[in-house]
Amino acid sequence: MQQIEIMLHQLKQQFDAFEDAARLRAEIDELTIEERYLKEWQNDNVPVLTLPLSKYGLSPKKCTDLMAYLEYLSARKVRVKDRIELLLNFRILRTGPFKNHEKRKAAIYALQLHYYEQAIAHRRALLASCEDILERRNYKALQASLAAASMEYLKHAVHDRFSRQESQAFDVDNYRKNFDAFLKRFPIIGSSTHSIVNSLAQGALLDYVIIDEASQQDVVPGVLAFACARNVVVVGDRKQLPHIPGKLDLAAPDEFYDCAKYSILESCLGVFGDSLPVTLLKEHYRCHPRIIQFCNQQFYNNQLIPMTQDAGEAALKLIVTAKGNHTRHYSNLRELDSLLATLESVEGSSWEREDGRGFIAPFNAQVALSNTRLPADFVKDTVHKFQGRECGEVVFSTVLDRKGSSKRDLSFVDDPHLVNVAVSRAKSRFTLVTGEEVFSTSRGHIAALVRHIEYYANEKHVFRAPVISAFDLLYREFDESLDSLNARLRPDDSRYKSEQIVAQLLREATGRPEYSQLMFHAQVALIQLVRSPAEQFTEREKDFMKNRASCDFVVYYKVGKRPLGAIEVDGGYHELAPQCERDGLKNGILQKAGLPLLRLRTIESHIESRIHQFLSDCTRID
Repeated sequence: MQQIEIMLHQLKQQFDAFEDAARLRAEIDELTIEERYLKEWQNDNVPVLTLPLSKYGLSPKKCTDLMAYLEYLSARKVRVKDRIELLLNFRILRTGPFKNHEKRKAAIYALQLHYYEQAIAHRRALLASCEDILERRNYKALQASLAAASMEYLKHAVHDRFSRQESQAFDVDNYRKNFDAFLKRFPIIGSSTHSIVNSLAQGALLDYVIIDEASQQDVVPGVLAFACARNVVVVGDRKQLPHIPGKLDLAAPDEFYDCAKYSILESCLGVFGDSLPVTLLKEHYRCHPRIIQFCNQQFYNNQLIPMTQDAGEAALKLIVTAKGNHTRHYSNLRELDSLLATLESVEGSSWEREDGRGFIAPFNAQVALSNTRLPADFVKDTVHKFQGRECGEVVFSTVLDRKGSSKRDLSFVDDPHLVNVAVSRAKSRFTLVTGEEVFSTSRGHIAALVRHIEYYANEKHVFRAPVISAFDLLYREFDESLDSLNARLRPDDSRYKSEQIVAQLLREATGRPEYSQLMFHAQVALIQLVRSPAEQFTEREKDFMKNRASCDFVVYYKVGKRPLGAIEVDGGYHELAPQCERDGLKNGILQKAGLPLLRLRTIESHIESRIHQFLSDCTRID
């Protein structure tokens, strides 16, 4: 133990250098990106100006001071007083490079670049110094030795403790009767706050109760856990998801005892105030620096220190779906299709295999839909259920689009606690899948997340409308690639634009050589289409056919006029119960008649390819 304490003391002395190195890496990374954007802008907008700035020995602070002074001079001539000022403060004797407004502007641009060069060089020198200290003092080796010695000591202590104890057997019926002996045998107990009171012997007190994820913990069970302890440690994050309170028809005795309003974490901070010792766990070890940097800037006021390192990995990805009304009952098929279109193979990255992939969404309906569409290796759950968990790669689907989204739904998805949890679940890669301009007008947290990814991600990892559907023409704004299709639509095909789209796609498909023997008709009555014996159908099906039920499109052979299959176009109203019942009847009738059916939902993509596949399948089956 003495050896362990000596190593621990040595490590504590070096930890400041370790934190400083992590902070400097983050600062260098940020400055390097800013420098890159400045160079891109200057290359496009500013003529190249070479000034011998290095001879002046300007520090980053002096660079900004000189830029400010040149701005102050503005368009007026350089006076004697200004020459003295430049000489004394900046060691500049010749004022030719600053003679007029244009030259001063050019000098400011050169100074901007020089500032970044000096600031990065200065921090790199400090980082090298920190790393040299850590290397000379064998920080990593000492850290490994401490871990090994601590584990050896723990195992010895456990062995020594239990080898001397009687092997008394405990079970659910007798452990309370001899609780002191039980605690000696099992000094650490895992429990929920709800069950701990009933799990201990009557009147028993534990030395410590540690309540984890306290921001999600209700006040009442939390207080009951307090009653079991001499000391309490409350661990939680007020920036993450709060508890979901149950309905309680009791008035709170005081403000911070309000169960519906506060978690046990917030209640403790409110009740005890400054008398409560608070420690911020600022060293962050989970996420790639690019990922946690968003949370740090957006929610933690830059108090976190990322202890992970950026080795140039592609940590951020943005997928923006096409404009349109793609949300149905809190699910969004287009977001899943767009994700599938951009997914990399699992074999492409070793960390994906080791740490797994997670798909999270604000709503259960989107999680349920993802179970039918995404690969099985994705862990799929809501953001609320993912708190406290992590994956190598995390995909966050925001689900909502602007049309039909209520303010309540938008504020629920754009909640800062939810967004913070969603982003910080990812260790190595975070992917945001969201709609075009859905949240950007709100200036909220998802809009900030989009800006963050656009700023830090490589251009090839920003995908805009990767999946376009012919049905996107139903919306006022659609992708330019659909303009030509829109121009070819014929209003006389149908009064519904969705059916005009399918009619044109069918017209073009049957015009291809491989389908030249086919033709199609619209709005064909079921009773004229079905030629099966009447006894095959139920009375409800017969009534349905007699009541002018029809198919949107039927594909026939040109020669012989024999039908091959039917196509139905399903809009949003097809999810309503009455229409679902009618659709079920139509499906059953066509199945009994032996006619294949293709249903095209207006929220789906790849419509043209699905029509071609259907025609291919029908002709092959025939």
